[in-house]
Amino acid sequence: MESREKQIKREMGERLRFLRNSEGSTQETVAMALGCTADHLSRIENGERGPSFGILLEAGEYYHVSIDWILTGCHVSDSFSRQLIKIADELKMLAKGQETMNVENDK
Repeated sequence: MESREKQIKREMGERLRFLRNSEGSTQETVAMALGCTADHLSRIENGERGPSFGILLEAGEYYHVSIDWILTGCHVSDSFSRQLIKIADELKMLAKGQETMNVENDK
């Protein structure tokens, strides 16, 4: 039975490999973008090593995913997503109101 730490490293590596394969990139290309060697990335993807915090940050930016997803496989919580959608809707309404005000001021 593998330890919890080994399981986490293995699962993170699987997610990073999935992302790389999804975009059809080589380990060399991604490693260069993340600031590490292809050998180091291979060890991370194989669960032999865990990614450093710096590599996690770079990977999140490179693949446009959250660090939470890389670490746990979980996306942002549903309640947080609902809050973001509500804020976005309110911003759209404010923007529409501003457009209306600008049109009226131009008359």
